[in-house]
Amino acid sequence: MLVQAPGCQPSSAGILMYRRTGPRLEVLLVHPGGPFWRNKDEGAWSIPKGEMEENEDAAAAARREFLEETGCALSGPLEPLGEVRQRGGKRVTAFAVEADLDVDAIKSNSFEIEWSKKHRNQWPSSLKRYAYPTIGQLNIGEIKPSHIFDLLKPIWVEKRETANRVRGRIETIIAKNIDVDDTDFRNPAELTRQLREKLPKRPKRAVQHHPALPSAEMPQFMAALSGAAGRAAAMLRFLIFTSCRTNEVVASGWSEID
Repeated sequence: MLVQAPGCQPSSAGILMYRRTGPRLEVLLVHPGGPFWRNKDEGAWSIPKGEMEENEDAAAAARREFLEETGCALSGPLEPLGEVRQRGGKRVTAFAVEADLDVDAIKSNSFEIEWSKKHRNQWPSSLKRYAYPTIGQLNIGEIKPSHIFDLLKPIWVEKRETANRVRGRIETIIAKNIDVDDTDFRNPAELTRQLREKLPKRPKRAVQHHPALPSAEMPQFMAALSGAAGRAAAMLRFLIFTSCRTNEVVASGWSEID
């Protein structure tokens, strides 16, 4: 059976592997990765599946995704199970195959993310300190805006930037673990008006202007600037000579300069 991905709707394809052990029928389900799913069980399991390319054969896509998620290539015939449409609009085409698999031999696909040492340390340390005590043991579906409020309130004023980063990191992690087509899901870490109104009021920041360079020191400064290499130094000299706006100089091209 050849099933094509509908061109106007996002689609996925997957395979339900099953085997017969005496009178019992056993199926293979997989579990998503990520820190929020690590210790979760109920409602987290599904068949190995993934996105289909445009006009791709669903059976071929299902075999590819099964290989990527388990490390095992299937050669047996697939039995079409039909198609379901998820709440967000995505269509999932499923197949079944009778086969046996050594679960100890499963090796899921993986990828590497390049982070600087600073950011690599900041993400887990900030979440461990400020987020885990409140939401570390919760499923994504169990996290409520009130939980985000509880963990942000103690640091919202005193540690402004830390609070902003922690909230943003939680929002990002949750978003990456939710189906992009699930339009009914509302990220509980989103900085909504309700959340802003409940959090303590932050005092306005006092604007501190940089002191002006004394005119007597300008010749020495310009001499040093003229000897500096790089585009930034050249742009600063142009900015001083022309009194243009910074954004105009940054976005300008050579065709605009006589």
